[in-house]
Amino acid sequence: MSSITNVNGSEFKEVKSFNDNTQNQNQKQTLTGDAGNFEVKSYTMNSESAAVIESAIEGSSVVQKLVTNHFIVNDSFEMVEEDLSKNARWGSTTQENPAVRKYIKTHELFVQPKVTQKFISDLGAEAEEAILNKVAESFARAQNNAYITGSGAECPRGFLTYNASEVEQISASALSANAFNDLIINIDEMFLEGASILMNPHTLQAVKSLTDASGRHIYQAPIGGEMASIYGVPVFTTNDMPFAGSVKAVIANFKKAYISVNSGNPVITMDALTEKPFVKYYAIKRVGGDVVNKDAIKLLSIA
Repeated sequence: MSSITNVNGSEFKEVKSFNDNTQNQNQKQTLTGDAGNFEVKSYTMNSESAAVIESAIEGSSVVQKLVTNHFIVNDSFEMVEEDLSKNARWGSTTQENPAVRKYIKTHELFVQPKVTQKFISDLGAEAEEAILNKVAESFARAQNNAYITGSGAECPRGFLTYNASEVEQISASALSANAFNDLIINIDEMFLEGASILMNPHTLQAVKSLTDASGRHIYQAPIGGEMASIYGVPVFTTNDMPFAGSVKAVIANFKKAYISVNSGNPVITMDALTEKPFVKYYAIKRVGGDVVNKDAIKLLSIA
């Protein structure tokens, strides 16, 4: 994973506490303790700072980087689910195209990192930057996992949670060159351009030894700035993909297959009251995700 981008805490603007008292919108409670004065305060990220955090998340989450990301103002994303590529017709326009509304609901994602009051006193602004970097890393890990295996209940729905009647599974008796060839040729040509293969790094280790009928390795290591590939299709790895299960790999045009949505900007609260001598940070954001085009994704299942 790429390193987390540093985020300067001074970029954040201060807003009212969660008590929702508008008269105290910009007030702070000052605490006096052995290590000095500490404040209870909440920050909501402005658009620029939120974009920096999201960039850091994308740099650490493989799936976040591959899928389409939307930033919305509501708690859910509404779209029309239709496949116009199969319903374009010549001549009469009397027959309507089937269309279904699809909603992608956002869910609360939070993390509560802690530091000591002395840590803050010693490092000052650098302490806040360190906390924000931890928050971004935690969010990235949680989102990456949810996009793959999330249940859809209080979290995004993962693309591996759909059954074989909804997302096609290409079955094979063993992990072989033929299995990957079948996987690739079964995705529609309109989705193949821009498609990627995703698997567990341990699965990739086994794939590196596979050869085709001519004795050539199907895996090509990255050379001269080109990406690693299998039969010319870029390949990515993440530990959130299963290794022991039957599904060994996914091929998808992730930009067309999956949408991630973020609602509003994250909020961070610093709490030095409830768990002394620790200072607890409460970071929260709203995130959703789901498959929006099942034809753009295929799973490789080994019996």
